[in-house]
Amino acid sequence: MTVGCKQAIELAVKILAKPTANILLPRPGFPWDMVHSIYKQLEVRRYEFIPERDFEIDFDSVREMADENTFAIFIFNPHNPNGNYYTKAHLEQLATLARELGIINGNFG
Repeated sequence: MTVGCKQAIELAVKILAKPTANILLPRPGFPWDMVHSIYKQLEVRRYEFIPERDFEIDFDSVREMADENTFAIFIFNPHNPNGNYYTKAHLEQLATLARELGIINGNFG
């Protein structure tokens, strides 16, 4: 149990991040996550959006940024500051990509 979302994110980072970890954050994205990641001395990598497709996540940029040390892809739904919502299909595609890259093992049921 946590007091709020920020505390839940902080707890997840503390549990999952290893000393050589990197994290994928959106560009643009809520700046608190960038500051917190730097504070925790994590390498921050930024993935992009496709504005012409209602700011869907650019999966090619996720593939480019991820490596064996990537432990998380931060997403915001609805996104701040783009204001878009991701469809279930888009989130399922992201989950499939994350599993391919060895980042997560889960689903969006």
